[in-house]
Amino acid sequence: MVWLGGVTLLAAGAAFAQQPVVTIQDAAGNTVTSSTAAVTLALTTGTGTLSGTATINAVAGVATFSGLSLDLVGSNKVLTATSSGLTSATTSPAFTITVGAASAVTSSVVASPTTVPINSGTSTLTVQLKDANGNNLTSGGGTVTFASPSSGTITGVTNNNNGTRSEEHTSELQSQSTISYAVFCLK
Repeated sequence: MVWLGGVTLLAAGAAFAQQPVVTIQDAAGNTVTSSTAAVTLALTTGTGTLSGTATINAVAGVATFSGLSLDLVGSNKVLTATSSGLTSATTSPAFTITVGAASAVTSSVVASPTTVPINSGTSTLTVQLKDANGNNLTSGGGTVTFASPSSGTITGVTNNNNGTRSEEHTSELQSQSTISYAVFCLK
């Protein structure tokens, strides 16, 4: 077997823009157009879960995969194609999966300090941006907006250039209260 095409658009959790294509060839390098062999792909180097239909039957000696993705970021990942009675084939060179787009659902917020004095305290809120698979962003992430239904002043959001955003909240409350926030991640 031989790889006809590699994989591209390698963001965690997103379908590869160019899906793997594997051909079944004879010893002379000719495509065996009569082959309908089952071809299975597996992640053999690197970590993560390969999602999608990883076993398909070749059509006219060509196995064209669709909808495959990997969930965890990292480099030096290798997919291996296997089929009973045939020599396996691997992606070469190895590829890298990058973090996906920021997700408000999986991103996390930490307050420091977690409690502030009534009517005068400040707390710095830091959001760690994560993609839909929970991978930490290390840069980028678009615009982040903090919204507080509680009384207080929110300063502008600071991009810390490491996948986190921070803002300072100054309390204007006259009694003990819990301050809650919503985080919105915009592209």
